[in-house]
Amino acid sequence: MHFVFPKLFNSVSDFQKFLIPFIIIFCVFFFILGNLPSGGRYTIAFICTVISANALFKPSKSIQLWHQHVALSLLLCSPFLIFTKQDDDASLTAVVAEDMKPWDIDAEKDLTKAEKEMMKKAVQRVLHDESNCKGVSYGDRSVNQKGLYYVACVSKQDNALVPLFNVWFSAKDIEQDKPLVAPLPVDEAAARKACLKEIKARVVHPSTIEFHSITGYGTIVHSNGNRTIVQNFTAKNLMNLQLKYEARCIITPKGGMEVKITEIE
Repeated sequence: MHFVFPKLFNSVSDFQKFLIPFIIIFCVFFFILGNLPSGGRYTIAFICTVISANALFKPSKSIQLWHQHVALSLLLCSPFLIFTKQDDDASLTAVVAEDMKPWDIDAEKDLTKAEKEMMKKAVQRVLHDESNCKGVSYGDRSVNQKGLYYVACVSKQDNALVPLFNVWFSAKDIEQDKPLVAPLPVDEAAARKACLKEIKARVVHPSTIEFHSITGYGTIVHSNGNRTIVQNFTAKNLMNLQLKYEARCIITPKGGMEVKITEIE
């Protein structure tokens, strides 16, 4: 038994004759076998390794040139078949593992029979009315407002900052067939105006404020209806030094606001 592959390259022309068919066969095998599922890919890779190794180590007189093309292609494809798609398979598994389970409303012990029936209707309505709702994860009564309920929707936006958002409703909303959707965000102009007003109220010397209206401004609407305003500005501090700041205002659909101001370089 001896390795016959080096005998193929006795001359440059022999190498050229071998190379082009080899590349074509390698690409064909890699494309076809590479699209197999993980289990099948591993099995084929093992079989390819055994067959190709056996073919390449046969006596040279018993093997033709095209046999060596195929054998070497299979041998080189084997490690690629094992390793190239593992990342894709892992990410797919992660998506499946993290995906929500169907909400079993009947198993909720804290809800009455009437509330369970209402929740079922609410889920169907929300999935129909709210375009950004991929599915409902759970639901419950409001803790603070009697007679108010909510279901938690999973956002269809893969990069959503708020992957879950609540859609609120009452028994009367269900009876009257009102559309069940997430609350609409505050208008951008009104939200920005309220944010700037709050910034002026918080700085030490509001008369020294210079807002960066173009490059230092941004806004985003979240799945739950909240709007975030980011506003950069300069203002003097207690030491009378003109410094740079970033204000981040979160405005709820009902007009509530949270403001955080940080110094930036």
